[in-house]
Amino acid sequence: MSGFCAVIRLDGAPPEADAVRTMAAAIPWRGPDGTAFAEAGSGAFAFLHLDATPDCGGALQPLTSTDGRVTILFDGWLANREDLVAALGSVPQTGPVVTDAELVLAAVRRWDSDAFARLDGDFAILAWDQAERRATMARDRTGLRPLTFRQDGARLIVCSDVAGIVALPDVPRRPDIDTLAGMASMEFFDESATFWQGIERVRRSHWLSIDAAGARKGERYWTPPLEVRFRYRDERQYVEEYAHLLTEAVRLCSRTHSPLACDVSGGQDSTALFAIADRLARSGRLQAPDLKGYTYVFEPGNPADEIAYARMAAQHVGRPVREIAPFRPNLDWFEQRVRDDMDMPLHANGAMAIAIGETMVADGCRVSLNGEGADEFFGGKSYYINELAKAGKFAALARMLAIDVRERGTAATLGNVVRSGIAPLAPLALRRRLRRRALRRRPYPDSFGPAARRGLDHARALEAAAYAGDIPNLARRGMFITLRDPFLARINDGINRQAGRIGYEVRSPFHNRKLLEFGFGMPEEMRGRGATIKYLHSMACEAWLPDPIAWRKDKPDFCDAFDRRLDHMESVFVRDLPGRHPEFFDADGMARQYDAYRRAGYWEKLRWPLWGMLIAGVLMDQADEVAA
Repeated sequence: MSGFCAVIRLDGAPPEADAVRTMAAAIPWRGPDGTAFAEAGSGAFAFLHLDATPDCGGALQPLTSTDGRVTILFDGWLANREDLVAALGSVPQTGPVVTDAELVLAAVRRWDSDAFARLDGDFAILAWDQAERRATMARDRTGLRPLTFRQDGARLIVCSDVAGIVALPDVPRRPDIDTLAGMASMEFFDESATFWQGIERVRRSHWLSIDAAGARKGERYWTPPLEVRFRYRDERQYVEEYAHLLTEAVRLCSRTHSPLACDVSGGQDSTALFAIADRLARSGRLQAPDLKGYTYVFEPGNPADEIAYARMAAQHVGRPVREIAPFRPNLDWFEQRVRDDMDMPLHANGAMAIAIGETMVADGCRVSLNGEGADEFFGGKSYYINELAKAGKFAALARMLAIDVRERGTAATLGNVVRSGIAPLAPLALRRRLRRRALRRRPYPDSFGPAARRGLDHARALEAAAYAGDIPNLARRGMFITLRDPFLARINDGINRQAGRIGYEVRSPFHNRKLLEFGFGMPEEMRGRGATIKYLHSMACEAWLPDPIAWRKDKPDFCDAFDRRLDHMESVFVRDLPGRHPEFFDADGMARQYDAYRRAGYWEKLRWPLWGMLIAGVLMDQADEVAA
């Protein structure tokens, strides 16, 4: 994936070209197809280019308007080029076809900050207005492209990656203890926070402007539907509309001049995208010259093994799928990645994808589709109880409860009735008080020392204040919280960095705006039903996949990816981490927590915090080294 960096003097001081070159040198992998530098007024800019999309305009950036007033940096691709061309009319262009970057520049010149709501696709944008000495940053609706910044008075530092900002010698490396404590407890609360004080993330679905006086102004430019918007009379209507929107999302994501790669895990989500892309290719509608599939192959008996499903999909679709052994690096590799990125890497299960990514790039691919977002936005929960009861649809509610009793059992169904039917009826003020009390009374991880406990207290207080309980529809409230989930934001950033380091970019059709708005607007009983977590998706998959995949209910177990390392690291947790950071980690408590992990068996939740503690320790090591 491409990237960019900039240093802007809002006070009109001379541009800092050397600083920008230092930043670009810290993230060279963002620009396998070249890096360009430019100055505009009191701003210095660099664009690092990965050539993945025809007419993306990366090679032309940094890009300045014909009147010399506005300079933009644009990392991403647009899904609604035709709509923008029609709305903008004549757009200045340098080649035979207007590029995405030129469309974005024209949109910002025409509509200023209102432009971002008109853009569909994945993007991170920096626009510098020299006349007003005002910088504006924006990110796409679900934050698939990262963007970080630091404001030091009249000096604004912007970069796709934290590593570019902390590379500057005058930027202090002070760890943000609140965020580190959140990672070490798996309680991420603040989407805008990074692991370093003074360095922030631009929020998803937001734009943020900083003017010559250093004053900030910004807002959320997109909010999904937060109530049921439509009810069809026939379930097949939902299936047809969903299939149409998902197919169009895949078509739009397929725009690349190289073979399109698909991760074909054997699960419902990525495998459905592969089948849809194949149909588009056979009908001449795929916007890529070829389609290639890839999957993991594990040793027999590994709980993560899905090869039988992947092979079934390949046979059904009639297109080969390459089988690749997962990448399994040692702990030193992960620690080096933290030192290089100054950020949270993908977890052990995510790093396995490096082997597939390297094979994709060796095969000439520059774009890969993944199934991220399907579980989060099209997986159902028991929220239908509250929704149907409020709508007075008691016959439909009775039918749904009967299915739950049959497939999940009476006890589980009664628990859902209490949690999703009765509890949400409490007044908002009461729910807020209960939420604050629950956070205050939530125990600390055994491993936490005094500094980590203080940081977690502060983070939990912020979470209580940001409670989204004022969204009346319980299902939409849960989906909206997921949409702004800080942990998922960091996972998306990690996916982006990992792909960029290899030399390709990832696109997620399930994050398409129209598809998301359909998902938020449809009734909850179509999302899940009984033991079928993704009911509507499974129904649609019947047209694309064999039934064992379309109605598959199990998930692979990737605990082995963690256990291969954690099982042999008792001394690291019990001695090394508390020894290096005694204010953050308590040695006796760490011994208890590691022992609980060893005795817990399958309970995966204990693995993630331990992994977070490892990463927190390495990040704090970097601050200690600088301080020393």
